Amino acid sequence: MPCDVLWTAVKNTLNTPDNYGVLAVNDLALHASFNVIGNLVKYTGRVTLIEQDGGCRMNLQMLQVGADNSDERGFRKRLKRSLAKIEQAKPVPLRDERPALVVGQQ
Repeated sequence: MPCDVLWTAVKNTLNTPDNYGVLAVNDLALHASFNVIGNLVKYTGRVTLIEQDGGCRMNLQMLQVGADNSDERGFRKRLKRSLAKIEQAKPVPLRDERPALVVGQQ
């Protein structure tokens, strides 16, 4: 998937004040820093997108204490929902309604 599509989904995901408090967003570097909202202890996360092999690789770092990575799982789940919404909003390409040319006909 292209980084521009994934970056749009990342920004949409972070744009939910009930879940995240955005600290910084750099559209050129495809990097964002944010706080995770709702925890007793404030956790910081960082996401960076890196163009790689014609696609995009996401580097997600959640600075969460302990073995439980629930904040990272929550981010990834919300990101998938955001990507699904972007895919649903894409226009459907128009089909060519002209009849196919059959060999031998003109």
